[in-house]
Amino acid sequence: NGRDPSNPAWGATGLRVTDRARLIDAMQKAGWVQAKAGRILGLTPRQIGYALRRHGIEVKKF
Repeated sequence: NGRDPSNPAWGATGLRVTDRARLIDAMQKAGWVQAKAGRILGLTPRQIGYALRRHGIEVKKF
């Protein structure tokens, strides 16, 4: 049914990380640091990385 809490796409709140715009906004605010974006969204860096790959978002390198 797609509601598998062990799936890394699910955050601690049980909400699926599908909001691409919210993810990009958090990454921009965090200076494209996944750990910081994770703190903004309440997710782990691993969940952020998974969501970025799933949405096809390329991490900007500075």
